[in-house]
Amino acid sequence: TALLIDESYNANPASMAATFAVLAKAKADRRVVILGEMRELGPTGPALHASLAEPLLQAGVELALLVGEGMKPLADALAGSIQTLHLPDASSAQLAIQDQLLAGDALLIKGSNAVGLGRVVDALKQDSL
Repeated sequence: TALLIDESYNANPASMAATFAVLAKAKADRRVVILGEMRELGPTGPALHASLAEPLLQAGVELALLVGEGMKPLADALAGSIQTLHLPDASSAQLAIQDQLLAGDALLIKGSNAVGLGRVVDALKQDSL
């Protein structure tokens, strides 16, 4: 089984960083995230997304599935550091995680509610992790 941390309802830079710190303390063979873009950040949005790279690395994340166009700056910032998949939508993330999730993983799912990552959480719960 895997540990699921469901923070799929909302996201901002401070809550993202705080949740990464929680993930870092989780007992797990591997730390995985599915992150949806943060919405309504205005013109600083790209820089705020990219700034999540360091907290993710500090948390020991090994695999990041990044959902939405707004996550491109973070995908670029993580290039070459950890395994990253940049995906267009929640449905793509749901398909991708099915092939990636392993027993012993800790999986954090977090993003703005409008990205729809709650559906990924529901699907994973039905599959009993």
